[in-house]
Amino acid sequence: MNLVQNYLAQVNAWLPDSADEDVLQELESTIEEHLEAFQEEHGKPASDKDIADILRAIGSPKTVASRFGKQQYLIGPELYPMWRYSLRIALTLMLILFFINGLLRYVSGVSDIFLSTGWFMGLLQPGLVAVAVTTIIFAVLERQGKTDYFKDNWDPLKRVSVKQSKSDQQDAVTNVIGDVLCLIIWNRWLDFSQDAVYRLDSLTVQFHEIYHLLFWPVNILLLCSIALYGWQLLNQFWRKSTVIAALVIDCVSLLILVLMLLHVDQTQVIGLSDNLDVRITENIGLIFKVSFVVITGLILMDLRHHIKLLKSL
Repeated sequence: MNLVQNYLAQVNAWLPDSADEDVLQELESTIEEHLEAFQEEHGKPASDKDIADILRAIGSPKTVASRFGKQQYLIGPELYPMWRYSLRIALTLMLILFFINGLLRYVSGVSDIFLSTGWFMGLLQPGLVAVAVTTIIFAVLERQGKTDYFKDNWDPLKRVSVKQSKSDQQDAVTNVIGDVLCLIIWNRWLDFSQDAVYRLDSLTVQFHEIYHLLFWPVNILLLCSIALYGWQLLNQFWRKSTVIAALVIDCVSLLILVLMLLHVDQTQVIGLSDNLDVRITENIGLIFKVSFVVITGLILMDLRHHIKLLKSL
């Protein structure tokens, strides 16, 4: 992708929904006119450095896209993209903190916050505060005429982000739901916090000690993964830092799963009820092994996708 096409793609990423469909065509024609004028003036085609200078003169993608937005009564088009982006950050952080707090209270048995009737108001109130505070800040900046307060040092020679596809958003939803379920299963059903023994009314299973040692690392990893993909749900772009964070989570997850797989064969049933199906007790290790292999395969798919993203940045 050359500099002009990359520039148009970034402008398109920042364009509001109300923008006309021919905006990019008009912008591309304007850039071509600048390039033709440069060639006539200097007698040679524009180099990447010359194209970058022309694109800088036109403006950063965010600034150019803001010119095509519908005029806001409270926040003007130049500040509106940053207001929307800042609001996503505030709401994402609020959601992450809310769910982490709720999950910690749920798995510790302090409160079933997600099953109570007060969880909606507990989520709505800080959300409204986040919207109000963010809007007031940007309204004050608009009122004082500081529309260039968030002016960025954009450089067309540097590609700093890639817009997420619809499949990326779907993967983020899947990862958040899957991590939340794993967190609940790991803490409420398996619960290796005290030892490596799984206890059910009709079944008691002794696991290798490594499962007990991995109890808190797995919790921390799952919370980090929920935070990362929760952030990506409301964010439009993959940046190098978020891709690297996803790669780190993938690699650590694979390491933990390998440790579990290496010791899953040492699982032993040390107590069972007479009415329990014998086939379950005989294949308990195989059941866990297949589960870990499936999760490993899903993580390897994520790892492959994230490596591709990193190469594109």
